[in-house]
Amino acid sequence: GYSGDDLKDLNQLSRLLVAIPAMLMPPPQQPVPNPLSQEISKFKEQGNVAFKNGQWSLAVGFYTRSAEYGYSRPIIESSLYARDELAIALCNRSAAYGHMGEWINALCDADVVIELKKNWPKGYFRRGRALIALSRLNEARESFLLGLQYDPNSAVRVFSTSVFISRTDRPELIAGFNASSS
Repeated sequence: GYSGDDLKDLNQLSRLLVAIPAMLMPPPQQPVPNPLSQEISKFKEQGNVAFKNGQWSLAVGFYTRSAEYGYSRPIIESSLYARDELAIALCNRSAAYGHMGEWINALCDADVVIELKKNWPKGYFRRGRALIALSRLNEARESFLLGLQYDPNSAVRVFSTSVFISRTDRPELIAGFNASSS
């Protein structure tokens, strides 16, 4: 335990603070916009505009720039920001690669997304779509099921089920998928 001498200074400080109730405290620090986050967001948004306009190659370029800025974060900054920003940029880039028919690139990005954010169903969905396009149906099914474990009520469930069923003619996989995802 602590003796009275050990806590003497702390008790004295406490009494002083209580005795001065009107003591002015500085306001809490206001968050300052991080220039690096602004650049990452700018390129991501430009990629989103290109994606919506069907300019897949241009979208890939913007998402790549966004990811590059994310990778350049100083090590002293919170890794949470880097993980989220990178996961979003790479997930979006995976979708753009998919629209271009570059399924290996889409799969690689989806795998990195899953490593960065294991509990985000969207990464598993992107991976599943790429695997379907590569005719790796068993792996696609597993990817969709893993994603659904993290959020069984997400929109990913609807998309993954419809995409999987529409892309396979193997009834045993469809039946197994429907039974597992309900």
